Amino acid sequence: NVPGVSIPDALVERMEKAQDQQEEGIRICVETVKALRGVEGVRGVHVMAVAWESVVPRIVEEAGLLPRPRVERPKLAPAGEAAPAGGAAKKAAGD
Repeated sequence: NVPGVSIPDALVERMEKAQDQQEEGIRICVETVKALRGVEGVRGVHVMAVAWESVVPRIVEEAGLLPRPRVERPKLAPAGEAAPAGGAAKKAAGD
């Protein structure tokens, strides 16, 4: 139930009847991405998953897309600890 997104009844029925709903969902995603790639004017397809993020690489591979490099996010200091400001850590280390 995503606002503004309408899933055809046939796909909903297909998911409901599937023995393995995750596997069926992957098949549907791959089929959809392949179909989108054939639409004139489509320059790229972005695959994003909320619930099944671990299957995105498989969908990308099976649909023949190029993987987007993942950006590593900087680790934040644990709650209650402040990161040193203005190079204080280097000064403390003797640099």
